[in-house]
Amino acid sequence: MKIEAIMDHGADNVSLDLLSRLMMDVQNDSTRIIDSLVSEYQRSMLDVVFYGDRSSRDKFNVILSEMINPKMSAELYLDAGEHESELKQ
Repeated sequence: MKIEAIMDHGADNVSLDLLSRLMMDVQNDSTRIIDSLVSEYQRSMLDVVFYGDRSSRDKFNVILSEMINPKMSAELYLDAGEHESELKQ
């Protein structure tokens, strides 16, 4: 999937906050789509592999980017305050 814009931010100016929200939406939507595409047999195999809890199986996202332009230097993010707290979330 190629992201050309999120809300009013173009592809060259996407914040991590908006990107993380988009990724959660994509993950939730893709889970529902895949669930509607697999057969009953495949669902039963997923139940066997994941001990009856196929909906909570691990999912992975890979993000590729041509470049990242931070708004501040790395040292400024480690402020023991708002910026550092945001990164840890």
